[in-house]
Amino acid sequence: MRKPMITKKCIYKEDSRERSSSFEKSFEAYVEKKVKTIMEHPEKYPFIQLIHGEAYGSDKL
Repeated sequence: MRKPMITKKCIYKEDSRERSSSFEKSFEAYVEKKVKTIMEHPEKYPFIQLIHGEAYGSDKL
């Protein structure tokens, strides 16, 4: 089973002025909160692989 990958692209920007529904905003805020939790306590989530830097998509994984 492959580990899900979380990259820096998952960070939600609250000051974004794009038009989107309230569901999209709340979902993005939820995802950002979960990503921050996982990044702060990776030992609690051994089944998730964190990717740092530009290694995403390369053969170095």
